[in-house]
Amino acid sequence: MKYVSVIEKVVRGDKMVRGLFLRWLIEKYNIKTVLEIGTGEFFATLWMAKAGAKVETLDIADRLRYVAEQHGKTVCDLWEMPYELFGKIKVTIGDSAKVLPIYNKTYDMIFIDGDHAYEGVYSDLKNSLRLSDRFIVLHDHCVKGTGVKKAIHKLLGVPKTVFTDFRPGEKMGMVVAEKIDNQWKLW
Repeated sequence: MKYVSVIEKVVRGDKMVRGLFLRWLIEKYNIKTVLEIGTGEFFATLWMAKAGAKVETLDIADRLRYVAEQHGKTVCDLWEMPYELFGKIKVTIGDSAKVLPIYNKTYDMIFIDGDHAYEGVYSDLKNSLRLSDRFIVLHDHCVKGTGVKKAIHKLLGVPKTVFTDFRPGEKMGMVVAEKIDNQWKLW
């Protein structure tokens, strides 16, 4: 397995690097629809929408309300975004283990950064294999104490490349799976 730094010393902070990587992927491969599993603070959501994709973000918690409260704002304040992003983001609140099995639509790309326990990642990834037409991107491959790496290895094998946010083996790390000739291949 080889580790590749997404961007070395150009920007600082894992969120910025993650956003730039997702934007590059969406623009390079003309990705139109994305399902994001695990909303966080909407950072990746906004980057993917700014890159031109329609994003449905799914989280077990009402992350929009949580983020608003953390910043002393209302939910409406957070949606004061540039006009071009209005209508590109759909927020769904629910447990991915319960919601994804009943989804019958497909997406160009699925970005998984939700439950980090093995069972949660395994369930999200297994459901994503059915719901994605082209790409699945998993975040936090390198984070110790999570089930991300184990679930990826179990369902897809060992990735050839891990796109790191920092130095190899430290923090974060993204893995990309691409569907080629109806087979999932890890980059």
